[in-house]
Amino acid sequence: DTFAVFDHRGDIGGEPGNSEGLYHRDTRILSQFQLLLEESRPLLLSSMTQDDNAVFSADLSNPDLLIGGQIALRREQIHVHRIKFIWDRACCERVLVRNFSDHPLQVRLSLRFASDFADLFEVRGDKRARRGESSAELESDSEVLLRYIGLDQIERATRLTFAPAPTVLTTSRAAYELMLAPHEARRIYLRYGVAEHQRGEWSGRSFYRQKRSARHALHESSARAASIDSSNSVFNEVVRRCVSDLYMLVTETPQGLYPYAGTPWFSTPFGRDGIITALMTLWLDPTIAKGVLHFLAATQATTSEPERDAEPGKILHEMRHGEMANLGEVPFGRYYGSVDATPLFVLLLGEYFARTGDLETSTAIVMATALSSTTANPGKVWRTRVGRTRRTRFFTAMAAGPKARSPCAKCRPMCTVRSGTQRCSRSLWAITHAPRHLKCKPRRCASASKKCSGARSCRCTRWRSTAPSNLVA
Repeated sequence: DTFAVFDHRGDIGGEPGNSEGLYHRDTRILSQFQLLLEESRPLLLSSMTQDDNAVFSADLSNPDLLIGGQIALRREQIHVHRIKFIWDRACCERVLVRNFSDHPLQVRLSLRFASDFADLFEVRGDKRARRGESSAELESDSEVLLRYIGLDQIERATRLTFAPAPTVLTTSRAAYELMLAPHEARRIYLRYGVAEHQRGEWSGRSFYRQKRSARHALHESSARAASIDSSNSVFNEVVRRCVSDLYMLVTETPQGLYPYAGTPWFSTPFGRDGIITALMTLWLDPTIAKGVLHFLAATQATTSEPERDAEPGKILHEMRHGEMANLGEVPFGRYYGSVDATPLFVLLLGEYFARTGDLETSTAIVMATALSSTTANPGKVWRTRVGRTRRTRFFTAMAAGPKARSPCAKCRPMCTVRSGTQRCSRSLWAITHAPRHLKCKPRRCASASKKCSGARSCRCTRWRSTAPSNLVA
């Protein structure tokens, strides 16, 4: 739920209309964070994100610094190396400043910061008539707290911590006066993120401990995936990059792992995206599909709300946590306007069971979705075995109305059922309606008479046209 958008220097610009920032749960909790040398932006030498996406690094240097029209400090005498990573709802950063000249140098390193606490949809261009109240305060000589109380009466706060303490610290700026001997290096450790999770001592030791934890967590999550190796080194690198990018998006939720749709604007659960990702990675890591099934079952719609396109039993399309979503200014707190998320959810459940044989999880998902639907729209749960082979697949559906019945549960497996344009065949996923079966013709249906022809297929007729249309699978 926490991600950052930086420029190539590792800065957050702060200019109006800029999308850079540190975001948490659809709110930009830091809109400016710039590093300056003698009040000038440093020169960019190089920057990169490591192959495992765990750490960003940037190499910077000083430009020519002029005093009275004369060069006081020639370019590339000071080297600045920044490394940063996201962990535990905060960005942790180390700034190393080294003097590469042969004489002592005094350098002023400044950090400017601010937060507008803009909702993600505001950053994307939406305009709001009213906003909440912002404030800032110094908590100590090394900590600054930025606060925002939104119109939804939720307090959002960002804490910035500096180690060692800056020479000058205000609610918008930190400055270090560094006296560097020839070839001497100094290190500054920074942490900025969600205030309630950033308490306690902060030091260089804390930085490296957090870095190790972040890297280990990423490696442990990707270690669940099947390993792929070949004789082609380029192919191997492509695969490793794909796996790293995938697990960068996989987020731990209370229900399990869920692959978010993508950063920056879609770093949130999307029903269709999560299901398709889980389907495509079933062979690689079935635990992703397990987490997706649990999460979507827990967030299934239980009421009819036209403004959110919600109907009992529908599977989530998109979920947001920002101020605008909480206030209903956008309908995406929990939005269900997806035409295919619900049938894809059923497909994923079947494929997950076929891949893993995990009957316990599959049964739990079936019962959770059935309970969600019956609570909001009472009906009956019916099961039908489908298939002529020894493998048994269970299909569970909710049919509205107390008299809804299974469509000819005793018919032969190849039996087909037609109701208008709807077709129920041997395919488990083709059932979209639950017509009310009245009677099978004895001559054609084995369930009604022992005189069935024994053919591999038979046809059930006389289906009532007023079939329930809101079957939830």
